Amino acid sequence: MKKLKMNFLLGIFFLLLFFITCKLWWDKHILKGEVYAMSVYAGTIQASVDNNCNILRIYKLSSKKDRSFTGVTEGPFEIWHWPSLRGSKYSSSIFVEAYNRKTMKLYQDEIQKNETRENEPGSDTLSDQQKDQ
Repeated sequence: MKKLKMNFLLGIFFLLLFFITCKLWWDKHILKGEVYAMSVYAGTIQASVDNNCNILRIYKLSSKKDRSFTGVTEGPFEIWHWPSLRGSKYSSSIFVEAYNRKTMKLYQDEIQKNETRENEPGSDTLSDQQKDQ
């Protein structure tokens, strides 16, 4: 009888341990998805704001604790350090990837828009209103 009770209690214990492990794994999985989504959101919003302020930069992960200009440029872009500390390495890498991707896309869109404007018929002539003045 005592052995049966012990086996029953051990079974309950391992069942609880299994459920707790599953819950922790699930929470970690959900949390990682949330961190990914928020980092992508933050990176794309920051890139849009910088683009509106005519700031052309891309970030590179660095062990430095502050953002600073590296002194290097790549085309029209300044390359800046972005801190990648141990506790935030995953979110920092996602942020930098999203920021750089959005910055490049906005820059390419701006170039294409300018090329389209230049190729429009009559774009190099003055409008009728400007001629009248």
